[in-house]
Amino acid sequence: MGGRRQVWVWAALAAQAMAAGASPAHAQTPAGEAAQYRACLSQVSTNADAAYDQALEWRDRGGGAPALHCAALALVALGKHGEAAARLQALAETPGGRGMAPQLLGQAGNAWLLAGQPGNAYNAFSAALNAFARTPDKEASPEQVDLLLDRA
Repeated sequence: MGGRRQVWVWAALAAQAMAAGASPAHAQTPAGEAAQYRACLSQVSTNADAAYDQALEWRDRGGGAPALHCAALALVALGKHGEAAARLQALAETPGGRGMAPQLLGQAGNAWLLAGQPGNAYNAFSAALNAFARTPDKEASPEQVDLLLDRA
C-alpha cells in the first residue's frame, strides 16, 4: 500500500480511537481510567514503543478493553498491521469490546488494508456492518457509510 494511503489510514484509526474515548461505552469508566486511555492514545502518535509497553502494563493491572485497544493501535503505529488487526478483531469479541464491536472491527479492517490483506479487510468490514445491524438503532449512520466505502 502506498505511503500516502498508509498515513491516511493511520490518521483515520487515530481519529476513531480518540472519538471512541468520548463514546458512551467509555463514558462509564472511572475518570482516571478515561484519562489514562487518552494519555495512552496520545503517546501512540509520539512514542509507539513506550505506549505499547505502558498499555501492556496497564492491561496487567486490570486495564481491560481500553488498555488492549491502545496496545493494538500502538502495534499499527509500529507497522505490525496484521498483528494489530487480529488483536482488534479479538477485542471486538470480548465482553469489554462488544459495545464497540462495529468500531473495533472497522479499525481491524483498516489495519488489514495496511497489512496488504484485502480479503481479511473485507471480512472485518463486513463483520462491522453486521455488528451495526444488531444494534437497536438501525438507521444508517455516517459511520456505516464509511464502512461500506472502506469495504468497497
